[in-house]
Amino acid sequence: MIPTGIDPQKFHPGLNGYSVRSHWGLNGHDVVLHVGRVSPEKNLATLINAFPYVKLENPDAKLLVVGSGPYMDRYYDLVRKRGLLGDVIFTGFVPDAELPKYYAACDTFAIASKFETQGLVVLEALSSGKPVAGANSRAIPEFVEHGRNGYLFNPDSPREAARAVLMSLEHRDEMKDAARETALAFSVDACTRRLETVYDGIVAA
Repeated sequence: MIPTGIDPQKFHPGLNGYSVRSHWGLNGHDVVLHVGRVSPEKNLATLINAFPYVKLENPDAKLLVVGSGPYMDRYYDLVRKRGLLGDVIFTGFVPDAELPKYYAACDTFAIASKFETQGLVVLEALSSGKPVAGANSRAIPEFVEHGRNGYLFNPDSPREAARAVLMSLEHRDEMKDAARETALAFSVDACTRRLETVYDGIVAA
């Protein structure tokens, strides 16, 4: 299995996310980022349902949801029912060129999807030096090492998701280097070299 790879020069810890924080009123808050299509397969409901538990221990936390999709209205209703208006922020579509600043603006990344085949958003977050609270499903645990660069959780358990988010926030500084190191192994250049090795082996055979 060889993923597409990410550009570690585009997504890196040195970027400043202040403009994104200012735009969305996030200065002074711990920001949990989710990037992806707002659709049922991304399982965003688990993160939304986890957030009241996160707020119990970290009242200043905010969930920033980047992306658009067919479930926007449904998830907005869920946010309202859970009493999270103002704590869960939907940005809608964000151009690719702006995404690195959003990763830079967050303190941790969270994803509850059960259907990630590559998990490029996970690699982009890690490349930005951010720990990942991720579902223990499909491609995500191939990149997220529990307790080293993030925390894994049962994607059907909001309480586990909340704990993973809280632990990632608590250990964000000490996990920064490990997150970046993981991502560099899956850069475009590194993945291309792996693909070349596979082709060389096929030709030789």
